[in-house]
Amino acid sequence: MQVSTIAELDTHAVIGGGKAQAFGMSDSAEFFTVLSDTLYRDKKRAVVREVICNAWDAHIMVGKTDVPVEITLNDNELIIKDFGPGIAKDKIGPVYCVYGASTKVKDGKQTGGFGLGCKAPFAYSDHFTVTSCFDGSRTLWAISRGGAATEGKPDFRPMVSVPTTETGITVSIPIKDAKDVATFDTLIREICRNGGMLANLNGKLLQRYDYEQARKNGFCVLSRAGVNSFRESRAYVLYGTVLYPITTTDNELMAKVDAVDRLVENNGRIVLIAKPNTIGVQPSREGLSYSELTTQTLHDALDQAIRRLKNVGPSLARKLYRAHVASALKDRNNIALDRPSTQNQPFDGVLADPSKIAERAVREKLGHYLTDVEMSKIAFREMQKKWRDDRRYFRRARHNWRSSLRRERFERSRKLLLRLASKTGTLSKLLVFTKEYNHTRWSGTPIDEFRMDKSLQSRIIVAPTRKAVDELLRKELAARHKKDPYENDASWAVSSDMMVPALVLSNPSEKLLEAVIEWGNKYKLHIELLDFPKRKKREKVGEVFVGLKDLSHNRRNYNWRAAAFSVTEPKQYIRASGTVEHLDLGNIRYEDDKALLKRIDEQFPGTVVVWTAKQEARMKAKQIPLLEELIAARVQKIANTREAQYVAVIRDGDLVSGSANYYDPSGIIQRLTQQSLACARYFFPDRVKITDRTKEMRDLMELGSKIARGSARIREVEAKLRENARKTFAHLVRDAKDLNEEFAFLKPFRSIDYSQSHEELILETIRFLRRRAARAAPASNNPVNNIMKEAA
Repeated sequence: MQVSTIAELDTHAVIGGGKAQAFGMSDSAEFFTVLSDTLYRDKKRAVVREVICNAWDAHIMVGKTDVPVEITLNDNELIIKDFGPGIAKDKIGPVYCVYGASTKVKDGKQTGGFGLGCKAPFAYSDHFTVTSCFDGSRTLWAISRGGAATEGKPDFRPMVSVPTTETGITVSIPIKDAKDVATFDTLIREICRNGGMLANLNGKLLQRYDYEQARKNGFCVLSRAGVNSFRESRAYVLYGTVLYPITTTDNELMAKVDAVDRLVENNGRIVLIAKPNTIGVQPSREGLSYSELTTQTLHDALDQAIRRLKNVGPSLARKLYRAHVASALKDRNNIALDRPSTQNQPFDGVLADPSKIAERAVREKLGHYLTDVEMSKIAFREMQKKWRDDRRYFRRARHNWRSSLRRERFERSRKLLLRLASKTGTLSKLLVFTKEYNHTRWSGTPIDEFRMDKSLQSRIIVAPTRKAVDELLRKELAARHKKDPYENDASWAVSSDMMVPALVLSNPSEKLLEAVIEWGNKYKLHIELLDFPKRKKREKVGEVFVGLKDLSHNRRNYNWRAAAFSVTEPKQYIRASGTVEHLDLGNIRYEDDKALLKRIDEQFPGTVVVWTAKQEARMKAKQIPLLEELIAARVQKIANTREAQYVAVIRDGDLVSGSANYYDPSGIIQRLTQQSLACARYFFPDRVKITDRTKEMRDLMELGSKIARGSARIREVEAKLRENARKTFAHLVRDAKDLNEEFAFLKPFRSIDYSQSHEELILETIRFLRRRAARAAPASNNPVNNIMKEAA
C-alpha cells in the first residue's frame, strides 16, 4: 500500500549552492533495535497484527481471499501460515530481511509499505523461523536478533530445504511465557475480526466483520458490546485491514468526531472506510500520521457520514415521536408526556445501512435528531387532532416556541380546579398538598402561589383542617408502601408524583358542600369528602399563653410551633414574629436550642412568647416586663464585680491581642478560654474565683445574645461592662505572637472539640504537654519555666 508520495517528500527546491548530497543511515545494532523493537508501543499486538496482515496480503496477491489463514497457538509457539506465492531463496535477503524494503509500496490493495512489519516478531522474541514454499522447494530460515558474527545486527540463515508442492509463508514465533497465550488468543481474535480477515485458530474459523456494504457507503457502525478494542476513540478509520483510532489535537476534526458520535447509539462506534492511498500511517502502524492528505480525507469522510445520517435521522425521529405522543395522550386534563428513551439490544456484526444506524440511534438519542421546539410542535399538532374542541389553543401553541408542554400539563389540570373554586367562592381555601421525601408532614400551599411542571391529581379532598388532609395522605402512603415493601423509598416515590388539591373549609354549610360536589361532577373531578365533626362550645377559661415548654421545632423552615397554651400567670415575655404554626424566635432557630429554652425557663419561670401587637398590649397592661429588660437589669447589678468582668473579658477573647489564627496556639487558647472558665484561669491566672455569680454572668450574657433581638438596653449595659473589664484585666492581655512561641506544644490541639464533660481531661493533657515541653528545652531560656515562675 502506498504510504507516501513523491509530492509529499519533494517539499521545495533550492536554487544555487553546491552539489546536493544525500543523507545516509546507520547500520548499527542499536538502530536495528529501534526499528524492530522500541518502535512499537504494544509489542504483542504489533507481532500479531503485522504477521497476520502480511499473511492476508499474500492471499490478496494471489486471489485466495476465500481461503483462511491458518493460525496455531499453544504453550510453546505461535504459528501463522498463509497460502500465498511464497518467496524465492534469492529474494529472502533483499525482500524479507532488508529494513525499508517492501513489495507493497505501489499496491493499494495490501497493508504495509514500510518494510518493517515482517521484522515485528523481534519486538517479542530474540529469534523466530520463516518457512518459505516457492517453486517446488520448502526452505526453513532461522532469523535472529544478532550475534558476534554480525556485530549484534539481525541475521538470517537457511537451515534446511526439501521438495514440496505447496506455496506460501509460515512464521513460527516461540512463546516465552505460557501466561502470554491468553493475551495472544484475545489479540488474534480481535485483529482478525476488526480487520475482516478470514482465519482459522487451532482449526476453528474465527469471527470477522464483513465490510463489503460499508466500503460502498463509506462508513459503518460496530458494536461495543463485549469488545475491549474501542476504548481509544469515539470514531475509527479502517485503512486496509487495520482499524486506527481518530485521536488528534485538531479541534475542528475532533468536533466533527463529537458530532458524528452524537448521531450513533450509545453501544456503537462509527468506523470510516478510507480508500487506498488516501491515509498516512505511522511506521509502527499503531496510529495515523496526520498529514494534510490524511486530515482532509478524515474531514471529507466525517462530513459524508454526518450528512447521510442527518438526511434520514430526523424523519425517523419525527415518526417515532408522533407514535409516542399518540399513545401517551389519554387524559386531556392530566397530560403526562415525557421524552421516550429506550435501550437497544446489542447487535452482532456490522451496521452499514444509514437508515438502520439512525433508527437505532433515534431510540436512544431522540434529542440529538429533534430539538425541543420541534418535539413541542409535534406534540401540540397531535393534541390538536385528538381534542378538536381545543384545537385553536393547540394551533397557536404549536407556532409559539415559548409554549411548554410541561407547563401546559400543569396549567390544564389547574384550570378546572380554579373554575370549581371560583364557582363555589372557595378560591382562598384551595390548597395543593405536597410532601418532601425527608419530611414527615404534608404541607399545603395556596394554589395561586403554587408553580410546578407536573399535573395535579384529578381529585379534590374536602376537609375541615389541614391536619385531616395530612392524616389521610399519610395513610395512603403507608398503604402504598405496604403494597410494595421492596420499594427503596416509598415516600420519595409518592412525593415525586403526588400533588393533591384540597379544599380546607373550617365550618362549611350544607349548601356549600353540595355546590362543591355538583361542580366537581360537572368538571369530572373526583370529590373526596371527609367527616366534618360538630364543634362543641368551648367553656370560658381565663387568658392562657404559650410557655417555652409549649414550643415544638419545625425542621422544614427552622421555626417553632405553638403546640399548646399552658401558662396562665406570665412573669415576663419574649417577642416573636409569625403565626402559631411558624414562630420566628430570632437567633433561637435550631432544634438543639431546646436546651437553651429549658435553661431560660429554669432561670426565669413563667416566661411566655408573644407574637402579635394585641398580645404585647396585654403584657404591658399587666405591667409584665420583657425578658431582655430583666437580663439587662441583672447584668447591671453585678457588672462592677471582678467575677462578672472576668467573664466578659474572656467571653469576647479580649485577653489575646493581635491576629490569633484559628489553628495557631493563640487561636486554640482563645477558643478554650471562651468555652471553659477553668481553662481561662489556667492560661490567664488571676485571683478571681469561679463562683455562682461568675456562672450567672456567663449564662446571662449568652441568653442576652440569643434573645435580645437588637435590644439597645442590653447593648448599652454590655458595652459598659466590657469597657470596665478591659481596664481591670489589662495586665493579663498577651500578644498572639508571644503565645504562639511560648505555647507551641499546643499544636496537637488544633482540631480539639471541647466538651464540658471532658474539661478535666483536657486540662490534664495540657499540663502533661507543658511538663514535657519544659523537660525538652534548656532550663535557662525555657519560656515555659518563666511562665510557671511568673504564675507562682
